[in-house]
Amino acid sequence: MTESKRFPISCVVFALLTVVTWAMTSGMTAVMAAGMTGRVHAHAGSDTQEQRTQEQRTNPPRVALFRMHGAVGPCSRDGDEWFSATDFANAVVKAENDGVKTMILDIHSGGGLVESEERIIKAILESAKRGTRFIAFINSDAGSAAALISLACKHIFVTPAAKLGAAVTVLSGPDGTVSKAKAMKDDPDLAAKYESFDAAIHQAAADQTGRSPLIATAMRQMKAELWWSPSSGFTATKQSDSAEQLDTSDRVLTLTAVQVARTGIGTEASSLPDVLRSLGMSGAVVEDQKSEMAKSPNKLKVLYKALRNLQAKAADSRAREGNAQGGTTPAMTASFQAQCSKKQDEITRFERTN
Repeated sequence: MTESKRFPISCVVFALLTVVTWAMTSGMTAVMAAGMTGRVHAHAGSDTQEQRTQEQRTNPPRVALFRMHGAVGPCSRDGDEWFSATDFANAVVKAENDGVKTMILDIHSGGGLVESEERIIKAILESAKRGTRFIAFINSDAGSAAALISLACKHIFVTPAAKLGAAVTVLSGPDGTVSKAKAMKDDPDLAAKYESFDAAIHQAAADQTGRSPLIATAMRQMKAELWWSPSSGFTATKQSDSAEQLDTSDRVLTLTAVQVARTGIGTEASSLPDVLRSLGMSGAVVEDQKSEMAKSPNKLKVLYKALRNLQAKAADSRAREGNAQGGTTPAMTASFQAQCSKKQDEITRFERTN
């Protein structure tokens, strides 16, 4: 039989006290360490936020502002307000090269030339691929070509009374104005050809912005319907009982600000500062591109002024032909008329490139 070893009670108590003390000390150490770590992390997070705020104060973000008011392209009468696709494309590249990565288009336009609209959309899409962010601020109206330009921007903001849409292509001629679809109704193959080509750039814009291409289609074609629901999004036909019909087959799509916001196409904003706040850029430096956007309109004004002067000289020369006192000759009148024709050709060439 093996003899058991006995330990004094005092030794047992001491051992137990030692274990308890060690456990409590370790736990407190762990808690204290965790608390200190949490305070350190919280302090670091606070420092990071403060650093960001301070950096925005010392180095605020920059925004290029393009005021796109009046007609899209030089399609209006002499003296009317318009903006140039050439000026816009050049100004975007210049701002981009200067380090600006956010462009805001302040749009108030009823539309204009298809060629100018498509060139503006191409400039937007090409710059966006390089990382530039485009925002359309519809400051009242964006009709026809201006509506399609707006849809090419990643973000859309609308004032409460704004309208967006009605982009049917029309043709102007000696017999008046008619829609392209009506003009080509007797040649469906030709109509399909033009529609396919025209729709491609709007499909590209939809692909890049993530919007449904059905929106632009409903704005451009009277026969197209457009439905929307929170579950199905935009559809060409009714997909559920709760779907809202935005456009019928006997009209073209024009959206109100409420519809734009409800369907997620854009956001309501009363002013440019509201837009900047929504973008998290309240302290941004806004660089107005007014001088860049005025280059072509100002040049066209000069050309038209020169034409009017030549026309006045030609009329005066014709009136004074054969006058003995300071009269002119038919050859002089013909010379002024030739100069008028030359100046008119110069204006036509200029308008085609803008």
